[in-house]
Amino acid sequence: AREMPVNDFIKSKLGEDKEKKVLDDIIAKNNVEVAEDFVIPAVSEEQIQEMMKKPQEMMKKQMPQQMPPTSQTDSTKPSKNAKKPEPKKP
Repeated sequence: AREMPVNDFIKSKLGEDKEKKVLDDIIAKNNVEVAEDFVIPAVSEEQIQEMMKKPQEMMKKQMPQQMPPTSQTDSTKPSKNAKKPEPKKP
């Protein structure tokens, strides 16, 4: 396998160090503690697929039916040829 160029290696190493430092600072400032015996439950592929479908279904329900474009003859919009009122003279 081809080795990583030195510049890329240094950038990635410095990035990792900076990320760790920032995370450590956040943890120290916010008094975050994670239990040593904390167990992350396993998630099956089926559960992942089900969770991914829920937001998509919600988006479909929330999206309003597409309305046809409004006509340009809408009376609330001034026409392009309408004159602007002249400013009042003192």
